[in-house]
Amino acid sequence: RPNRLLVQSYVLRHVGLWLLMRALMSVLFVSAAVSAHARFNPLAMPLSGVSTLVLVSMSVNLVEMARRHEFDLLGNLGVTRAAIAAWSLLPPLLGEAVLLAFRP
Repeated sequence: RPNRLLVQSYVLRHVGLWLLMRALMSVLFVSAAVSAHARFNPLAMPLSGVSTLVLVSMSVNLVEMARRHEFDLLGNLGVTRAAIAAWSLLPPLLGEAVLLAFRP
């Protein structure tokens, strides 16, 4: 059973990075819509943008973990790289699912 404090710290950091990536992508899409004189709802991002955002967010999470040398720590605790990748994918995927559920 994983340590609750350890899982909570990683999930919160992954959620924070996803929120930052989501905000940056929303600004990018809104600025593109303004330059094209179109209206754009930043919550209603196209599916290609959402899937790209999820994958980029997961990649940023994994790069951040590699930068902090956390793969070794987690490996010593018995966590496989596949489990790390899955846990890195969950916060952006669930966040986008929640936004999709509450989209106007």
